[in-house]
Amino acid sequence: MKFTRYFLICISIFFWISCGSDKDVKDILSKSDTLLQSNPDSAFTLLESVEELDVLSDETFAAWCLANANVRDVLRKESLSIDYMLRAFNYFKDKGQINEQARIGMFLGHAYNASQQRDKAMNIYLVALDLADRSQDYNLAGYINTYLADQYKFEEKYNQAKEKYQEAATYFEKANNLRSRVIAMTNTGFMSFFLKENDNIVLNYYTLSDSLALELKDSLVLCMVNNRIGLYYRMQEKYDLAEKYLIKSIEYSESDNIPNYITLSNIYGLQGKIDKSRELLQNISQSESNPEAKAGLIYQQYLVEKEDKNWSKALEYYEESMAYVDSIRSVQAKTDLLEIEKKYTTEKIRNENNLLRLKSQRYFLSLVLIIAITLLLIVVFQLIMRRKDKKIRLQEQVLHQKDMFLVKQQLELRQMETELSKKEYELLNRRKVMQEHHTLLEKQNSALELREHEIEKQEEELRMQEKEVEALKNDVNSLKLKVLQNTAISKKIIKCAQKVTVGTDDGKSLLSEADWTSLLNEVNAVYKSFTTSLQQAVPELTFEDIRFCCLLLVGLETKELSVVLSINPSSIRQRKMRIRAKAGLTNAQTTLEEFLCNL
Repeated sequence: MKFTRYFLICISIFFWISCGSDKDVKDILSKSDTLLQSNPDSAFTLLESVEELDVLSDETFAAWCLANANVRDVLRKESLSIDYMLRAFNYFKDKGQINEQARIGMFLGHAYNASQQRDKAMNIYLVALDLADRSQDYNLAGYINTYLADQYKFEEKYNQAKEKYQEAATYFEKANNLRSRVIAMTNTGFMSFFLKENDNIVLNYYTLSDSLALELKDSLVLCMVNNRIGLYYRMQEKYDLAEKYLIKSIEYSESDNIPNYITLSNIYGLQGKIDKSRELLQNISQSESNPEAKAGLIYQQYLVEKEDKNWSKALEYYEESMAYVDSIRSVQAKTDLLEIEKKYTTEKIRNENNLLRLKSQRYFLSLVLIIAITLLLIVVFQLIMRRKDKKIRLQEQVLHQKDMFLVKQQLELRQMETELSKKEYELLNRRKVMQEHHTLLEKQNSALELREHEIEKQEEELRMQEKEVEALKNDVNSLKLKVLQNTAISKKIIKCAQKVTVGTDDGKSLLSEADWTSLLNEVNAVYKSFTTSLQQAVPELTFEDIRFCCLLLVGLETKELSVVLSINPSSIRQRKMRIRAKAGLTNAQTTLEEFLCNL
């Protein structure tokens, strides 16, 4: 009885220690939930203080993951690891409520998205959307639709993106989330603009967003909506309206107005108001202290001076903007390095803590085992002593039965021999099993070598397919070039290029405005919205740069280009170099013509 009591005490102590960590984490989860709305930074610090995650039960671990993911979403921090989120998702899938399954599914999609596994992210977002819809959590369903739309927009699937933004707006309306609904409606209009839908459709979305934002009285949302409307009118070349809405956007927001100012400067430049554009940029640049924003402003000043052909001043601004960019890149590199070192240190400390925890658990288990064995030996020793005493008393009583006792001993000896034979037989069987395992292992090794050979063969086939794809791409580009050269405007350009006189740099192109319009239309027809794709890829290009790029697609040599544009061949080369710099091709092996063909 004493042994049983001691053993139960040891087991109770062990379970008390192992369950204590779960209780502490549950207290932390309760406190962090209270702090989430009022002080999310404190909630995040509190949740990150939990270190021994591996010893938590599945329920507590899943609850910690959901709380941590919620706080990270509020603070816009990096997602938890996929392994953590998968473990939590699997728990909630089996034992959680449907709204918990939807929310943890959304956060698992964030984790996949952060690791560039976009297909998995898309699939889990769709699962989470279905769960949120079934649980009637319309607000969550709206956010998930927004993330899906962002995915489609990233993949340039603008039709699907527009549909998802529309669905998000519908869900936010059901959830009475007016702010998110306005943002979703604005993004819907933005997608309609990308899809080149009717101007009335785009303006209807923007107008509705503007009226709802005014009802909401949220300055940040009003700033965003008016910015989008201003950019829309800028692209429509309605500069007065664009200026009006951009100024309204600046009035609504007290900070982060640099993009608005840069666009305003660009509009003034397009209207020929160079002095006004220059004055605006100088005033804003003097009051701006953010290096990234200042670099953008200085670069815009460079463009203004370049447009005004003030080359010395333009060069000064260009060099100054490049210096800011270099400093920003240096600071960013240092920041990234510090972030990596921080992650490494955190992971190292966590691993060391886990090792210490495992060692302490082993020591504790070893102590419990030693105590249990000691108690067992004591009990066994007491039983043996009692048995010996009883045996002595029996021997004193039955001395006259000595012959029978000898017979009994002989019987026990034969039983021991029998047991020994059984042990030897078992040993032979074990050796046989070990030999079978060894044979099986050799077969598995052979299969593994065969699999490696198949993988190498598949890799070789993949390389061949990549070469075929590259060859097909070159054939398509050659075919497009032929199609473009067979158009009427291209034939006219080629005929003009065959003149003997080389360009004299007088700036009088042999092509009229109608010819340029025809060329742009033909290029957009052959290369499918080439000018739009080029503007998106290299926003810094001027309208003259875009015309020049379209002319390059006709396949003219430098001398022929100089004839058509009436400029020197050296000016042609300089223009190419400037466009390559804007496109980020300064040190790339790709030629400017290849870059343009592959847009």
